[in-house]
Amino acid sequence: MNNTSRTDWDRIDAMSDEDIDTSDIPPLSDEFFAKAQLRMLKAQRT
Repeated sequence: MNNTSRTDWDRIDAMSDEDIDTSDIPPLSDEFFAKAQLRMLKAQRT
C-alpha cells in the first residue's frame, strides 16, 4: 500500500481563509447545536 500524499501542502499553507471555497458546506442549524455533544478523550495510561 502506498501512503504517499499527493496534496500540495505548500499551496495549502499559502492559502488564506478567504481563499477557501466553503460554498458547498451547508450551514449548521439550531437543531444540530441542540443535539451536539462535547466529547473529551481520556488520557491513556502508560
